[in-house]
Amino acid sequence: MRVCQFVVMGLLLLGGGNVAAQAPDLYIEFLWSKPPVDALARQQTRQFVMQGDHGHQICIAANAVSTDVGGLQIELRDAEGAQVSLQQHDDYRGIKRCYPADLAAGRAAGDWTVHVVLGDGRTGTAKVRSIRVSRIHRTT
Repeated sequence: MRVCQFVVMGLLLLGGGNVAAQAPDLYIEFLWSKPPVDALARQQTRQFVMQGDHGHQICIAANAVSTDVGGLQIELRDAEGAQVSLQQHDDYRGIKRCYPADLAAGRAAGDWTVHVVLGDGRTGTAKVRSIRVSRIHRTT
């Protein structure tokens, strides 16, 4: 029983820490779903579920104030390195903004890479785990 407690605590500690990735000039954060406009908090996540419509979000911040950064490009690659999506946001002004995570069906589960490029040349990369969930059928 005591060994089991140590294993559980070790797994909890392994999963602890910051969910967001921070490049020197960019902040990349993953949200489980889009928070309501009046929300006081947001639900950060370490993984996205590939099935269903969970509304997962990728959030980017480059500056504390709105300035012209020349737009934003978000590239998402699956665990095998294949491009899943490429989003272009010419209206991005540098302050924190969240965008839907475009998760294509049938892609390799595992650690996915998000690569962000601003029009002014700054870049950032972060990893998020994408998983498939099997449904559990209960019988009565």
